[in-house]
Amino acid sequence: MSKIYSVDELANTCQTTARTVRLYMNKCLLSPQRAGRTYVFTKECVSMLEGVMRAKRLGFSLKEIKARKESSSVKMLEEMIQRIESLDTDAKEELKTLKTELKNAKRNSS
Repeated sequence: MSKIYSVDELANTCQTTARTVRLYMNKCLLSPQRAGRTYVFTKECVSMLEGVMRAKRLGFSLKEIKARKESSSVKMLEEMIQRIESLDTDAKEELKTLKTELKNAKRNSS
């Protein structure tokens, strides 16, 4: 039998808070099952929560994440890929700038 998680166990497994799990449930981003009066989550919910959290870190809104979950339209997927590629480019530029600043700061402090 597959492992079943409570709200708190799911939150701990994914290194987030129970409040976040409940928010994502309210936004229909997570679909727990019920065991009596208790919500229970499967391993698939762990993967789903990790995906939502990753998308949030990349700057996607909960509305965008929900729309992606509900529809895997080609246009939406292309837009998400384009945004992530843009973030990657920006991050590489910023990293290059920071490394230059660090090198200059080290040289000036010597």
